[in-house]
Amino acid sequence: VYTLLGLIYKDTGRPKEAIQSYEKALETFSQISPPNSPQVAVTHYNCGLAYLAIGDTQKAAEHQKASEQK
Repeated sequence: VYTLLGLIYKDTGRPKEAIQSYEKALETFSQISPPNSPQVAVTHYNCGLAYLAIGDTQKAAEHQKASEQK
């Protein structure tokens, strides 16, 4: 649910809210999914795009790297 909410926020030009939703999704996935889950990788990727949209290239790079490691 949080991942979908993040996508909606991102698509409607609200990247800060998207980031909050993606972070909540990652918290949830850490409790119920294996660390190498495709959902985790996609959520890290989308979170990175949202950080890029607000100009935080460091956080964007961290999430991109995390998505590639999953």
